[in-house]
Amino acid sequence: MSTTAILSDERDLDRSVVVVFLRGGADGLHLIVPHGDDAYHRARPGIGLKKNELTDLDGYFGLNPQLAALHPLWQDGLLGAVHAAGSEDETRSHFEAQDFMEHGGLAAGGWLGRFLRVRPDAGNSPLTAVAIGAQLPECLRGAP
Repeated sequence: MSTTAILSDERDLDRSVVVVFLRGGADGLHLIVPHGDDAYHRARPGIGLKKNELTDLDGYFGLNPQLAALHPLWQDGLLGAVHAAGSEDETRSHFEAQDFMEHGGLAAGGWLGRFLRVRPDAGNSPLTAVAIGAQLPECLRGAP
């Protein structure tokens, strides 16, 4: 996908992207629950959350009650979720799958670092990215 396709409007240059990469322990189907999917309830008869326990998003997905404070951001169009994203990694290795997701494929460097290098206003801001942690996340490798 080209940068033009991602940033199709000058208004997009003033927007921020917050990427939260949850390492281990976070279950996406427990955070943003597909309560409208019968397969979810069949697969999780003892641990699945019920619709009345959730903050409904759209009649199909709902937020875990612990994330209810994020609902106003969803309503204002400032929060989105990429649900059921994964890779076709057949190694069954958690570590290889994690690297693949952070790199955005087999290319060197991280997908976010590559985007930051080619965005239309690259280099015009003294602050292009912030990472909080002991080391630079793989997704930012190669960033300006």
